[in-house]
Amino acid sequence: MDNLKKYIKQHRDEFDSEEPRKKVWDKIENSISKKEVSTISIGGWLWRAAAVFLLLTTSVLLIDRAQQPEAIIVADEGDGSFMEEFDNAERFYLNQIDEMQSKLSDYAQDELISQQFMVDLNNLDSLYNTLKSDFRDSGSNERIADALIQNLRIRMEIINQQLMILERIKQQRNDENIQI
Repeated sequence: MDNLKKYIKQHRDEFDSEEPRKKVWDKIENSISKKEVSTISIGGWLWRAAAVFLLLTTSVLLIDRAQQPEAIIVADEGDGSFMEEFDNAERFYLNQIDEMQSKLSDYAQDELISQQFMVDLNNLDSLYNTLKSDFRDSGSNERIADALIQNLRIRMEIINQQLMILERIKQQRNDENIQI
């Protein structure tokens, strides 16, 4: 085999001088161009079909997504579960606040509660009443409902903190009386 390779390398110019006949070359060109044309047309149709499929799928998904929020809102309004949940939460917090305020009234007799605390509590109560009025006027807006519940939580936390402070003061006074 080595002799063959040497011979081909030495006589390469002689091999390159020959060209196929024109008729043979035309056959080769025709067969290549036909294959390319058929591949391009199949590829073109494939890309078009993929683009149409993608466009249709995207359209269907967008339409479906656009209709979903409306369905959820209608379901919320239809079964009243949102209003029931809000009413239950409001009732719970108002009962808790009433109980805490009755405990505060015991300390009010001892004049341990500052006037500023009572003013702040009354301001939160006024804000709650304003929000409640807006809630009724808006047709039970969920954002306003969240603000109402947040107001009640803040009032409950403030009253709870005040009760803890008052309890410590009362404890300190009792400790002072015992030491005397």
